[in-house]
Amino acid sequence: MTDASRAHNLFSVNIAASLYCQLREKPCEVITNDMRVKGSATRMNTYPDIVAACGEP
Repeated sequence: MTDASRAHNLFSVNIAASLYCQLREKPCEVITNDMRVKGSATRMNTYPDIVAACGEP
């Protein structure tokens, strides 16, 4: 998202940090908005704010 607000950025980083802490002992990755994601059901490419990927990406 271009020109995101400070509040949006703080919210995103706090969610990502929380997910990372909860998933660090599992075979998961927490990825932020710079990574393109392709939905398996829709086959649509998107750049979500945060993604938690577990298992084979």
